[in-house]
Amino acid sequence: MNESGESRVYQFRPPKSNLIETYACSQTATGEEVLFGICKQFELIHIDLESVSLVVSPTATTPGSKIPPSEPIGAYATPNDVLDIFENPHLVTSVYSDESTYINPDDYVGLTLLIDLYRPIRYLFPILEKCFNINLKTQTCGFQSLNTSNGDTTWLNSNKSLSDYNFDPGSQLFCVFPLGVYSKSIGKGILAVNDTKFEGYLVKQSTSRWIESNQEDTSHLSKKQRRWFVFKPPLLFYYNNQGDIAPKEVISVDLFILKLVEGNEPHISLTRAYKLHEKKKTRSKAKAKLNLKNYRNQYILSEEFNNIEVLKSWYDCLESDAMNTGVNRVFGTSLHQLSIRMKSRRTIPPIIFQTINYLDMNGLDQEGIFRLNGRIYTIENYRDLFDIGEVPSFQTECDPHTVAGLLKLYLREMPEPILTFKFYDSFIKLEEDDPPNKIRLVLNLIKKLPEVNFTVIKFLLGFLRRVSQMSDINKMTKANLATVFGPNLLRQETSNLGTIMQHTPLVNSMTELLIENYQDILELQRSSTPKVPRRSYRNLPPTPGKKRTLPATPHRGSTPILPATSRNTQSISSSAPSKMKKKQLSDKVADLESMLDFERLRREELEKLVYELMQRVQILEEK
Repeated sequence: MNESGESRVYQFRPPKSNLIETYACSQTATGEEVLFGICKQFELIHIDLESVSLVVSPTATTPGSKIPPSEPIGAYATPNDVLDIFENPHLVTSVYSDESTYINPDDYVGLTLLIDLYRPIRYLFPILEKCFNINLKTQTCGFQSLNTSNGDTTWLNSNKSLSDYNFDPGSQLFCVFPLGVYSKSIGKGILAVNDTKFEGYLVKQSTSRWIESNQEDTSHLSKKQRRWFVFKPPLLFYYNNQGDIAPKEVISVDLFILKLVEGNEPHISLTRAYKLHEKKKTRSKAKAKLNLKNYRNQYILSEEFNNIEVLKSWYDCLESDAMNTGVNRVFGTSLHQLSIRMKSRRTIPPIIFQTINYLDMNGLDQEGIFRLNGRIYTIENYRDLFDIGEVPSFQTECDPHTVAGLLKLYLREMPEPILTFKFYDSFIKLEEDDPPNKIRLVLNLIKKLPEVNFTVIKFLLGFLRRVSQMSDINKMTKANLATVFGPNLLRQETSNLGTIMQHTPLVNSMTELLIENYQDILELQRSSTPKVPRRSYRNLPPTPGKKRTLPATPHRGSTPILPATSRNTQSISSSAPSKMKKKQLSDKVADLESMLDFERLRREELEKLVYELMQRVQILEEK
């Protein structure tokens, strides 16, 4: 190690990404300092710094290693190494077999790799590609766990992590098989497979090609062929005829986006689309130019007589293993299930948070926001990203109507509306009877909502209030917004067309009432939900002998937002004109609370990171 401590540029792969970034730091910086610096530079605010480790990714010649928090990074990593962040790193024996031979648990050649047992297998692809010198984008592989004590094997879904299968690094091997070789050996019974879940004849079309855009194009599909399909999760085999020994091809469903298309020609679409860097040579034999293109591998499966019920049966069997309809699915998933996945009942789902965050910055002044339609195909692409586990930031999106359409689509496809089926009749009855104390009764119903539903409805109503306050520009009044969002927030579990038409005005009127009384809902949460103490850099003790200045909280707007303290509210009231009505002042305070609530949710994770950094700085100053 160079003791000079000069700065070096290291390679870093952000979690859930295949792109390599660069990070510059001193060689004498400790692992803990580098981890804090990386999280700050790449804004990895959702990472719990106390439960992760900075590691050097494995290669074909080195197994990889953890960087101790107190040791200098220069003693463990070189600029050629790739740094990564693991939650549960373990040394795992991995085997790649490109031959049609059974792996003998007593006699095998494998690599010992440092792998994150909590990370979905598909996010381990860059490591596996580098170690085994394969391309998992164009060469489809399957994954197995092999028990070395009894020889039992289990096929693994790449959207799940090894820990989901209770993988034991001490007694199991992680095996990678090219499915092309596997399809030739399966008929000989060499490799074990899971039990058959579904089988039958389907009509197949397929395509594999480079494309210039993401637009749907069926002009390059092959001719229709009737084939016998057998689904053994997560693998879909198809044969020329029923009874054939060896399959014609094997499709790993967990790597594909699954969709059921109804209409005159119903079919199931299995699509694997991804971006690759292709080196393209020109006719003048100039240097190769790096171009970004898309590669699509697609299968279209239909029923010979367009029987939609048969296709629905196939879809129901495939959806639990597909990339966008399995464990990562967001659209069509209940708030309760999402809260379990996020391990918090008071966290806004990313689909709602990201869309409202974008629209708050770019959509409030757009005329007809939520009334005009966005780009349908782009909305579907964003939907697929969320459903496969990604969280797009919309940084390159220039059409607010598209993001608004994505939010409406999510709310429309929720299996249960935010205000729940349970309270539908109660809300409608209150709107019909219109009692004198209706607002108080409505708030009592809101108070009874599940905690995650209450958090989301408050967050959404605060945003709708901000949209309605700019109705002079965007032409979306409270009534217009209620017309758009009412049917998605409040609906019956089972209803007919007549009931829907009869109740629609009542639903819209109730939604408008909720937007108007947003301040009361805020106060209801403050009185009914206990505050959860969280660490903040404001609670750090000052460094002895020095005056500590608090770091400025990032804010995208031009006007800083002040914390909701008694001092600030008093200053507002003292500076207000003496003749200002109480309701006007109350509205101003409610607007401030609404903005503050949105900002707190966006700052919460960032403040946690700042707290950790300030602690580290204080320790260094004391030394």
